[in-house]
Amino acid sequence: MAEYTTVELNYGAGKAFESALATEQSQLQGETLWYRLVEGGNAPRCVRLRPRTSLASILDERGDQALPDNVNGLVLENDGRDLEPAAKHVG
Repeated sequence: MAEYTTVELNYGAGKAFESALATEQSQLQGETLWYRLVEGGNAPRCVRLRPRTSLASILDERGDQALPDNVNGLVLENDGRDLEPAAKHVG
């Protein structure tokens, strides 16, 4: 099971978004994987996967689901889900 979040970025914000994530990655408590989608859509899009042991653990960690503050200006929209994507790993 995994928490799944799709993030659509502002045009041209891909590299800045990845750099901002790299800055935050060492501060995260649980495993978090980011993937850049390589096909589909007009805007750059990334997916965050946070593997968890159960739905209960995903629900218990809802407060930790927000994106880091330093990426807010780079994100057009995001959508959290509990699915598995087909994507390319970022980093």
